[in-house]
Amino acid sequence: MRTSTNSLASICVLLATSVFSISAVAGTILANDGVVYIEASPSPLNTTPVTDPIGNPIGSIAFGGGQILLEDYAGNPLTTYDPNPTWWNAPGVAYTTTTHGIEISFSNLNVTGFTFNIGANQNAMAWIEAYYDDGSGNTLKTGWTGGIGPSSTPSYGVYVSQPSVSCAVITKIVVDPTFEWGIGNFGIAESSCSSVPEPGTTNLFGMGLLAIGFAQYMQSTRRKKLLVRNI
Repeated sequence: MRTSTNSLASICVLLATSVFSISAVAGTILANDGVVYIEASPSPLNTTPVTDPIGNPIGSIAFGGGQILLEDYAGNPLTTYDPNPTWWNAPGVAYTTTTHGIEISFSNLNVTGFTFNIGANQNAMAWIEAYYDDGSGNTLKTGWTGGIGPSSTPSYGVYVSQPSVSCAVITKIVVDPTFEWGIGNFGIAESSCSSVPEPGTTNLFGMGLLAIGFAQYMQSTRRKKLLVRNI
């Protein structure tokens, strides 16, 4: 009886630990329209880290067969520092600006996930807007989100919910906080979407082929009967 009790207690502890672990890694959804969602403290979801280039300023980063384009609202490339500003508390290079907005665009990339961190030299708030293409141009925007400052460089992610279903790709991300601030520690997930016919469509197509074949067979049979009669 004591062994059973101990086993049951161990199972309860294991379950409690599992539930805590799941809740610990789960992020907070800031916006979701069913096709794309924006998340704070996101799970990586198979994103590949982006290698930071060397130089200042930086207007583009090569990735795979395409590019990540970086600019502020005035169309200027972003400033980098060596070393990073003291308020940047994330891995990699901080791409900074003193304007109210950074635009990140993707060229020749099928982006279905993008992760990044935001930092600022003062306690700040920001909103994030994602542009995506699922056959027509769409956008998804968060409200103002806080927790950004000299001692906090939170992470965010923009994801396509079901890339193989919607065939949507993320084309641009706009971030608009305040004060001197920066963005960095990028990760990208890509997916190629191939359209597969629905089972009903495939069945209709097959029935159509059968109908054509049967019609041709009947026409051929009638011709043979006519030839026999004429003989």
